Amino acid sequence: MRLGFIHFAGNKYGFRPAEIVEPAANNFGLDPLVLSRLHEYLELEDHPTILLLQAKTSDQEVSAACFVSSVWSHSYQKLANPYGKVHRDYYYQVLFSAVAALVEVGCEVIRIENPMTGYAWKRDAYVCLVEATNNIKKLLNPDIKFYLQDGTFSNEMVMKINSDIEGRKLIMNNHEPVPLTMFMEFGLNFRKVWVGL
Repeated sequence: MRLGFIHFAGNKYGFRPAEIVEPAANNFGLDPLVLSRLHEYLELEDHPTILLLQAKTSDQEVSAACFVSSVWSHSYQKLANPYGKVHRDYYYQVLFSAVAALVEVGCEVIRIENPMTGYAWKRDAYVCLVEATNNIKKLLNPDIKFYLQDGTFSNEMVMKINSDIEGRKLIMNNHEPVPLTMFMEFGLNFRKVWVGL
């Protein structure tokens, strides 16, 4: 099974320091300081941006990873407060785009970090994740498997949302095209998500 990860570039304390990103940097053959600076780049962009890294050989444990602008990024704070009401377009479009990028490069199992890094998932953010993953299964790969890292969500909330979906109290939205620009910079693969246009 080809494993992919989605990590968020920042947290409430700022950018992720080099020692935190070191395992990922080593996996993808980057200097940890360079990857740390790339996290900073993602956090300072005016629009949410995704960095897609792929393993150089097929025998590596992690095949690919997406590093994504976080809710503490400049791009999110132009739209909403990380502690306030969830900006659903931002969450959905960024999560869908990151997952799609990993599916496109052949990942079959995807681990998703909590966008609030250290806080519990917000209900609306989790609903956006469920919508994004459901639409990925419908459009790209029905067999893809998803896991949330670190248990940073409430089991009661997850059960309630799943119950609401099954009971049709919560209707999942169908996918609408996500405005996206793919580009190369620093010799790496990026995707800019045009939220809020």
